[in-house]
Amino acid sequence: MDRDYTPAMYRLAEMYVKGWSVEVDFERAKDILKVAAKRGHLWSKLAIGALMVNRAEKKDTWTICKGGVIGVIAGMQIRYQTWRNPRGERLKK
Repeated sequence: MDRDYTPAMYRLAEMYVKGWSVEVDFERAKDILKVAAKRGHLWSKLAIGALMVNRAEKKDTWTICKGGVIGVIAGMQIRYQTWRNPRGERLKK
């Protein structure tokens, strides 16, 4: 994460979520995704929303709603950036 390449951060977080060559660690994945999202990576924002919705307890309605809103906003930003700048750095996976 020292080199600020957000697509690599996104892939690293995906490895932690899916357990590819590392132990599954959702908290660490969420921390990495937050750093990438703060640096402007749109797919990381979408992944944070999905992680919040999928990992929330059934009774934790606030977290589910918050994750859904984050996901919807990120999806809208992705659609806009795809239209505006389809080869932009913010859209690289």
